[in-house]
Amino acid sequence: MQNTAVESDDTHLELCGQARQGMHTFLDMMKSIIRDGIQAGEFREDLDVDALASFAFSLLEGGILLSKLDGDNKHMLMNKKIFSSYLQQCCLKTS
Repeated sequence: MQNTAVESDDTHLELCGQARQGMHTFLDMMKSIIRDGIQAGEFREDLDVDALASFAFSLLEGGILLSKLDGDNKHMLMNKKIFSSYLQQCCLKTS
């Protein structure tokens, strides 16, 4: 998605719009999953759903970009590890 957005932002407005729609669809899906986690009592009730979805999506897209550029999946693995730690420390509901 990042590739499409960067390549189309100034030159192909229709393609850019499709990339934007894809981003919103993905973010909405992530927000729904986070809200489900809040309702199930897994995540804190005061969690900023929009911010968490944006953060997770940014880590995913950034990890893909860096891993492709570097030719090494280590960036995705590091992002996965730090995101898991962030979720445990900041987002999960404690008893």
